[in-house]
Amino acid sequence: MLTLRRSHYSKLKNHLINVAEIITGFKKLSKLHDRALTYINENFNFWQAATKALQVKVIVSENDLNKIPQKGPLLIIANHPFGGIEAITLAAKLSEVRQDFMFIANAALNAIPEVAPYLFSVDIDESRGLSTKIQNRLQIQNAIHHLKAEGALILFPAGEVSTAFPPWRKAYDKRWSRSVARIAKESKAQVLPIYFKGKNSFLFQLVSVFLFENPSNFLTRILRKISLGVRGLLMVFEVLRHRQQNIDMHIGATISYDQFKHIESNRSLAEYFRIRTYLLGGDAQLINSRLDFIQKRIKKNKPVKPRKLLPVGLEIDKALLREDLINLNPQSLVYETNDFRVYIANYENIPNIVAEIGRLREITFRAEGEGSGLAYDLDKYDKHYEHIFIWHKANDELVGAYRLGMVSNIMEKIGIEGIYTHSLFKYDIKFLDQIGEAMELGRSFIVPKHQGSQALSILLTGIAKILLQRPQIKSLFGPASISAEYSKLASFIMIEYLMKHHGAEDKMQSMVKPYLPYKLRTDLSEQNLNELLHGAHNLDGLNAVVETLEGEKNVPTLITYYSKMGAKYVAFSVDKEFNSIDGLIVVKLSEFPKPMMRRMLKDKTDQFYEDRKN
Repeated sequence: MLTLRRSHYSKLKNHLINVAEIITGFKKLSKLHDRALTYINENFNFWQAATKALQVKVIVSENDLNKIPQKGPLLIIANHPFGGIEAITLAAKLSEVRQDFMFIANAALNAIPEVAPYLFSVDIDESRGLSTKIQNRLQIQNAIHHLKAEGALILFPAGEVSTAFPPWRKAYDKRWSRSVARIAKESKAQVLPIYFKGKNSFLFQLVSVFLFENPSNFLTRILRKISLGVRGLLMVFEVLRHRQQNIDMHIGATISYDQFKHIESNRSLAEYFRIRTYLLGGDAQLINSRLDFIQKRIKKNKPVKPRKLLPVGLEIDKALLREDLINLNPQSLVYETNDFRVYIANYENIPNIVAEIGRLREITFRAEGEGSGLAYDLDKYDKHYEHIFIWHKANDELVGAYRLGMVSNIMEKIGIEGIYTHSLFKYDIKFLDQIGEAMELGRSFIVPKHQGSQALSILLTGIAKILLQRPQIKSLFGPASISAEYSKLASFIMIEYLMKHHGAEDKMQSMVKPYLPYKLRTDLSEQNLNELLHGAHNLDGLNAVVETLEGEKNVPTLITYYSKMGAKYVAFSVDKEFNSIDGLIVVKLSEFPKPMMRRMLKDKTDQFYEDRKN
């Protein structure tokens, strides 16, 4: 049986301890501990037995559990809302995946024999002297060695239980210890953030009112010590209070060493880890509601009415599609593989295929939370733009398409109003002169069943073949969209990353203004946003941050493609008609990555760049 009484204590002292154990609930906890011991066997460890004894149910998705690496150095970080139950449940679930884990935790927990072997124990009160600090540093170093030996380490970096100020609000960890940054950097381990939803009782929060983080005088120091003491007495009560309760656990994507090694400040890295953890909870104070597209409603924070979507149009008869194909001249076929053909044609030559393109566009874009809402996603620009499309030979079906606009031809026949991006961004002839002879790309799609295949690469190769035939084209430009299905914060981070790392030069940016700029409403401070952006220093880091915010969604595929192509982002505008945020990109073809172009044009690559020297 667990007890704080000791044989070398006086009878009076042991009697007082016994009374305290009854009052605080320690006696009940001891009985639960004894019950847990009866459940332990070769297939059921202490942590699982303790969870069973407490009758606690851990709510965590199978998908989240699959995010836990089964081997290799792993630093597990978590918020600390309860003070005990989260450690028990985390260890119980982690032990289903791997057994080589340890905790950095309060030395007082060594009093529990079954817990002690799992501890790198530290004294949380370093005011006791230099020897305490030295001992704590040694334990942290031992923990780093454990990670370097391919082990797993669990750490609650706050060092104390989350507190709500005022008591009725949500509880948050205090600023995380810089030790978590030191451990992560020295071990080079993967970091796995875990978020627990909930908080301790109102009474616990009430006695925490005087828990000053940086007590500045004698009175505040005394009040903090009293508050910590009372909280400590209540901790057993809080564990018992969670009996027969559900514990919600959310597991994020692992953060690799390469994703955070550039963050030099330990304070900044600790804060970055803290934000990544709290974002897993979908915190209303960190992540606001989904994207609002009408500017005045963004300011007033009112929800946008759901868009009315017409039923998607009927499929165009295959015979009509084949007729369009048969009537095309041989020059329309620009590229062919074993399975696909890529064609280019004007609307007048393929009216039925363009109608089917409009239908498939709408199906594909709606699946991503975008789309025009019409039966066929077609507009006035389709009639004077060219259409490059990919056709599956065996299935005899349309797979995807792009819309291409030769700027010089459009300017000659219609004027600047005939350019699609001019409806999203305010620019004039100065911008067009700046980018040189250009071709606008847009309305790209690959039907859902062919996404993840080679279809997009083949379609882009078709565009490269066309550019080879048109050496006068010096630049590509067009919109790259971020769907409204992304949260405001995820959209903001993608935009900030793209403008910071892939932004066009200031002169070009000054020539373009969005008609409806994207704005973010969030309670995150500018400093916190900057800390979060520290993790998005490359596309892999950006993907990791977006996945943390969005679950299964990553950065849009075309955003990734265009960034790797050397695209420069000029501005971002809200497209309320299409339910997206559009970034205006420019790709200077003379600066297009040669290895990427060589994969598409093979031995014609040098000719492509030679044509664009001047």
